[in-house]
Amino acid sequence: MFELRSKKESYGIKVPTSRKEVTKEIVDNILNDVKLAKHYFVLGLINVENPFRLLASANSKNKNSVSTVIPFIAKISEDDAKESGFKQMSNVIVDRSDIERGSHLFLSNNSISPTAVMNYIATDPAMSKAILSYNFSEYNGRTKDAEHPDDSYVSWYLLSFKVMPINDIKATIEPSNLKNILLFDKPRAEEDSKES
Repeated sequence: MFELRSKKESYGIKVPTSRKEVTKEIVDNILNDVKLAKHYFVLGLINVENPFRLLASANSKNKNSVSTVIPFIAKISEDDAKESGFKQMSNVIVDRSDIERGSHLFLSNNSISPTAVMNYIATDPAMSKAILSYNFSEYNGRTKDAEHPDDSYVSWYLLSFKVMPINDIKATIEPSNLKNILLFDKPRAEEDSKES
């Protein structure tokens, strides 16, 4: 998690930096008070954003920034889950036009929506300037480690939500099944040394 800390606010925001950091606990906490009609579900949209690109597009006249979006089942009723076999947190295959027709779900407690993060950054002009110059590691409260040595090129995984009919789902994929397929089982360096 990237711990975004403004020097102008009394609180910080923990922003996920990978798909695995967008957990069921975070999603359940955000959607706690949402009640669904039968045969509807909440589609979560993970917007994978580069902080520089996010801020630059917000400051430009062209608001049509392109980012990677990962759709997933954020909330589904037990009855619909049993009937369909779909599981919460599964990635989904949904037509783009169906997503556009979905009802946007604005939640004031979603502090990691693109809008909430942008509003938080806007309160601190020095932080905005640091992000636009790729020099914002001082605004990260997380301790640097081997996995995150430099925050300049991190991606933020921001959440937004839509309410949609369950029959718009074409297929689901469990995130744990999205593994890389290895084309060889030993490091390339070992093969090269044996050929020499």
